[in-house]
Amino acid sequence: MNKTRSLFLVPLFLLACLFAYNWYANEVTIEYDVGTYKGEASLGRIVWNGVPHGQGTFTLPDGSKYAGEWKDDKRHGQGTFTLPDGSKYVGEWRYDNFHGQGILTFADEDKYFGEFKDGKKDGQGTYTWSNGSKYVGEHKNDNPWNGTEYDKDGNVTATWSEGVMTVK
Repeated sequence: MNKTRSLFLVPLFLLACLFAYNWYANEVTIEYDVGTYKGEASLGRIVWNGVPHGQGTFTLPDGSKYAGEWKDDKRHGQGTFTLPDGSKYVGEWRYDNFHGQGILTFADEDKYFGEFKDGKKDGQGTYTWSNGSKYVGEHKNDNPWNGTEYDKDGNVTATWSEGVMTVK
C-alpha cells in the first residue's frame, strides 16, 4: 500500500470510529426545564452532555417521579412512575408509553393489572374498583371489550362482548 493511500485511510478510519463509538457514564445529572434526571447516560451521541440511557430516575418539580430503564432519552424497559396523588404505574414501557405487562394503581385505590399497548389498556387484564367489584377480561383501546364484571361477592353483574355491555 502506498503512503498516500494510507494517509487517506487513517483519518477516514478515525472519523468512522468517532461516529460509531458510544460511551456510557454511570452517574450523571441532567437538568431539564421540566425536571432533573440522575442516572446512566449515553455520552457522545448527538449531544455531548448525554441522554438518559440505562438505569435512571427523572423527577419533576411537582414530585412526580419515574425510576427505571431508559433508551435514547425515552422510558423503555421496566420502570415505575409515581404521581404526587399516590397514583402509580409499575411495569413495562416502550418509547415513553405503558406497553406490555403492568399494574396501574389510582389515587382512589382502583387498580388495573394486565396488558398495555401504546399507553392504553389493551389485552387481557383485571380492573378492580376500590369497593371490591371487578372486571376480568379483554380491553381494547382502553375500553372493556370481551369480559365479565363481578360485584364484591363474586356475583356476575354484567358481561361485555365486542365492547357492548349486557347487564345481568
